[in-house]
Amino acid sequence: MLFVPMVLLISFGIIVLFSTSVTVARDQLVFALLGLILYFFVSFTDFRILRPFSFYIYAFNIILLIITLGFGIYSKGAIRWIPLGIQGFTLQPSEFMKISLIIFLSSFLSYRFRSARFKDFLLSFFTVMLPATLIFIQPDLGTAFIVILIWLLLSLMARLNFSSFVILFLIILVISPILFLSLKPYQKERIQTFLSPSLDPLGAGYHVLQSEIAVGSGRVLGRGFGRGTQSHLRFLPEYHTDFIFASLSEEWGFLGSFVVILLFGLILVRSTVIALKSPSLFGQFLCLGIMVMIFSQATINIGMNLGVAPITGIPLPLLSSGGSSLVLTMVSLGFVQSVARTGKRV
Repeated sequence: MLFVPMVLLISFGIIVLFSTSVTVARDQLVFALLGLILYFFVSFTDFRILRPFSFYIYAFNIILLIITLGFGIYSKGAIRWIPLGIQGFTLQPSEFMKISLIIFLSSFLSYRFRSARFKDFLLSFFTVMLPATLIFIQPDLGTAFIVILIWLLLSLMARLNFSSFVILFLIILVISPILFLSLKPYQKERIQTFLSPSLDPLGAGYHVLQSEIAVGSGRVLGRGFGRGTQSHLRFLPEYHTDFIFASLSEEWGFLGSFVVILLFGLILVRSTVIALKSPSLFGQFLCLGIMVMIFSQATINIGMNLGVAPITGIPLPLLSSGGSSLVLTMVSLGFVQSVARTGKRV
């Protein structure tokens, strides 16, 4: 219920990538095999050994984010990648920051479940704002949003002081105009384009309109393997990363899109069941945090491909091209599997 949907989603992604770029598909397959090895290694390891090292894992990734800003590769208007010394291979620390934060928050919140004080709320808030700020500076608004969303939902599940959330909401409401003014020009355009993409069909609204055309032209059964005109003729930008769902929809149609969403739903349900059955609070928060990470990314990515969510540059987990994202997601699901196995022995 967890492994099979994961493998099927990865296979879907590689097939779609293969129809547009053999080189990209080959690289994705290499990362998938690496992720598979790590998945089995993690799933057969007791997840509870992470708890004493949760802060050090978090701190190490904070250092990686700082190194990225100082020595990272500048590409497509952002500094998000660290070169690994191998041609074509890079590391994206912001991806691994998500699971690091989940591990640390799961440990922190499980100790303070239902009894947290206001200072605990402030400490957890600072814990997420530090990496969120470093990621925002890159700039990577989408990942920064996901990181904050993970903290928010885990904190609500941990039943931290409710009045603290009310105060935080009021503060955000007051400073939201300032936050909007601090956005990069292209980020403001993405928000405005989301509201009305037809105002600039050849400029800011181009991505959304081309994605909608690709999704719609797939109809029920799709155009067929390798016959997607939007992706093959390069009308659809970022067809192998941000808009891979549109590429898939064009070639596999509504049926293929529905299967992909169904597989994500199976992972969501299975992760929730494992979390609810786990006798460990740390395991429960770990599963729920991973569930929030994967499901929120999938929802936002599919939403922006359909034109019902702003373009944020968030990849579609397990399908979009990108080694860091793929390996991170597979390792995360390995942790969920570890919680399921360990729970049976408790």
